[in-house]
Amino acid sequence: MFRDTKAFTGFSVDELVSRGVRFERYEGMPQDDKGVMRGNGPSIAWFTDPAGNVFSVLQES
Repeated sequence: MFRDTKAFTGFSVDELVSRGVRFERYEGMPQDDKGVMRGNGPSIAWFTDPAGNVFSVLQES
């Protein structure tokens, strides 16, 4: 089931981490210490919710 992602609008990676979100790490992707991939388009990080859905957080330009 797709859920409303507006709940994540306006949060930074640091704010989400402080709320207990753990960002995914993917082999072969150049991610920084926070799990953010930078330099290949917009900065992006992924996390999985308790139901197993994967969400991404993109940096607004």
